[in-house]
Amino acid sequence: MLMRRTKKTLVGIFIGITLITLTALGWAGEVQAKEFRVGMALKIKDNPFFISLTEGALSEASKHANLDLTIVYAEEKAMTQMGQVESFVAAGVDALIISAVDTKALIPPIELANKANIPVFCVDTGVEGGKIETLIASDNHLAGLLGGVYMVKRLNGQGNVVLIEWPTSQSCRERIEGVEAVLSIYPDMKIIHREMGKLPPETTTLAENILTAFPDVDVIYTVADIFTIEFYRVIKMAGKRDEMFLVSVDATAEARKLMKESNCYGASVAQQPFLMGELSVRCTMQYLTGEKTSFPDFIPVAVKLITKENVEE
Repeated sequence: MLMRRTKKTLVGIFIGITLITLTALGWAGEVQAKEFRVGMALKIKDNPFFISLTEGALSEASKHANLDLTIVYAEEKAMTQMGQVESFVAAGVDALIISAVDTKALIPPIELANKANIPVFCVDTGVEGGKIETLIASDNHLAGLLGGVYMVKRLNGQGNVVLIEWPTSQSCRERIEGVEAVLSIYPDMKIIHREMGKLPPETTTLAENILTAFPDVDVIYTVADIFTIEFYRVIKMAGKRDEMFLVSVDATAEARKLMKESNCYGASVAQQPFLMGELSVRCTMQYLTGEKTSFPDFIPVAVKLITKENVEE
């Protein structure tokens, strides 16, 4: 009698466990089967860095049959990006991935997404308010430190520096902060001028004006190769490649080519935009499928100083 009851009990337990397991598997299947709509708002389209970042995002997106990824570009206009993010929120996307054109201007649209319970992931550049799940970006402060150390070594701790900034971008501000941290240790490294960069084709006029106004400059640091390449062309045309050098960030294919051409294009810190694009989509999908529900505030992506000596590596 006891054996029969035991058998019945074991059968009941087995059936219960089976039902629970099937239910769990069914729920997981529903999550996997659901199509997720993700809106990605990036700064600019025809820029080597963001071309690579886009390719990385699309590469990762191709691995998820249940992902509908829409990518838009603001062309470095904060108002445009604000409208794009607001449109994504109104459309009821499941998540947002943003590279903020302006770290302050994007706060209201992100807070709007927060109210709608839409998770926000940032890539390359974060924001100064609202709730985001994580920021996936280069260690931009380190990028600035590397550039600063290169300048100091090459000038033996004494020289005149011009900084070309992009203050609306958090990542660019952090690069400048890194450079300044190094230069502050060397009193004979003088920052003789600093100015906000201008995108091509206006970069050419900016470079011409700076070379005219500051003929004694030894090194020009810019926050991105998109500026530096134009500065190099102006310096070359002026026949001054032996009088100064350039340091920047991105180490694009064009920048590497110019490094091999002349010591005037001294160094550029390489980022990994393809990997950043991949990670932004991967983390978003992990969150949406429930695979991962929390992330560190910052996911750093490694950077590396590229010079003529290691440009072929």
